[in-house]
Formats: sequence, structure tokens, C-alpha cells
Amino acid sequence: MRQQQFFERVVAALESLEIPYMITGSVGAMLYGEPRLTNDMDVVVMMAPHHIQPLTNAFNEPAFYVPPPETILDAIRQRGQFNLIHVDSGSKVDLILRKQTDFALAEFERRRPVVFTEHIESQSATAEDIIVAKLMYLLAKTPRRYRGHAANDGGPTGPRLCGQLGSPTRSGTRMGSGPAAHQSGTRKSRAIERTDLAGTFHASIGLDSERPAVSSRIATRPSRRSPMTSA
Repeated sequence: MRQQQFFERVVAALESLEIPYMITGSVGAMLYGEPRLTNDMDVVVMMAPHHIQPLTNAFNEPAFYVPPPETILDAIRQRGQFNLIHVDSGSKVDLILRKQTDFALAEFERRRPVVFTEHIESQSATAEDIIVAKLMYLLAKTPRRYRGHAANDGGPTGPRLCGQLGSPTRSGTRMGSGPAAHQSGTRKSRAIERTDLAGTFHASIGLDSERPAVSSRIATRPSRRSPMTSA
């Protein structure tokens, strides 16, 4: 079984079991852009305990690894995640329980059908939401002192949080000299560039509107086979 066939099987299982889902991450980006090498697929799901046994049965073969039912139940209760693995290829699908944040709820509501392969369609996050989710991941990895207004606890979440990244904090304290100070300044400059990128993206697609407009590059892309066909 090839990676593409494994991913198709997971999508087909979610569809047949009527588990609401949304493909995101690298594979989700590939559905709108260019193919790239990846060994896993991120899928946001809305699962309930009664879905556990049917999903386990769908992959009850030596070719697959499925966590014990109690592990899946813990993931559902804690809104965590668990993995399905194709043993021979090492390909992995991360099933991520949908969070309850404003952005997670809106992102899931905006999901849309997209051609997955020449065989099936799938539910995917929009191109804009995939980019925003990546920026939010970058924000979480950026030191708090570089986040500008977004550094305040209890601030807004989701796309508006990304929009506030355009005002990075710049300290008025004079920096020292020497190699250590130069390296520190370089790190700060890179962090400021990353945060400015988020603010620029927010302004360019108008995330303050009720629904972000699809970029002209995506809207005018001619129809073609899904990048997943080359996986």
C-alpha cells in the first residue's frame, strides 16, 4: 500500500463513519499548492466515544497501528490527538480533536470539499485558514517579548491575534557591543521580520471581513489533478 492509498483509506473511513473532519497542515496546503515530501497528514476531527470501536475495526489489520480504545477515549476527553500508522511505509495520520477556541470553531465551520486524489474528494480547511494556523503556530514559538500587543495575556485569539503581530516590541535600551550583542540583535531582527509578515498577511487578505477572500493566485489557478496523486 502506497502512502496515497493509506491517506485515501483514512478519508474514506471518516466519511463512511460520518465523523466530521477537516484536512489541514502540509497535506492541506498541498491541495491548494505544490506537492512536497511529507510523511504524515493532519486531520482535525469531531469524534465521540461511540466512534471509537467502528474506527478501530476499520483498521484492524496487521498492516496498521491503531492505539488502544482507552487511549483514543482519553484523546477525546482531553481534546488531544492520536495516530493511525501504516506500518510498512511508516506513513502517519494525526487525528486531532477539534479545539474549542473561537478560531478553531470558525475554521472548522469554513471547511470545504476539495479534490483529494483522482479517486475521492475530502473536506479541507480553506487556504487562508491553513496559512493563519501556520502563523499562529509560529506565534506560539516566538518569544513573548517579541510579540508586541499580542504579548498581553487574555488578548484576542485567532486571526485578530495574528493581525496584532504587526507592532513588535522594540526596546529603547541601548544594546551592548561585541559578538554576543551582534548575535542577540540578529535574533531580534529575525523575530521582528517574522511578526511583520503576520501583520502584512492579515492586511492583504482582509481578515476583518466576515469571510476572508481567496487570494487571486488561488482563485485563478487552472483546474488540475490534486498534488496528492504524486504522493
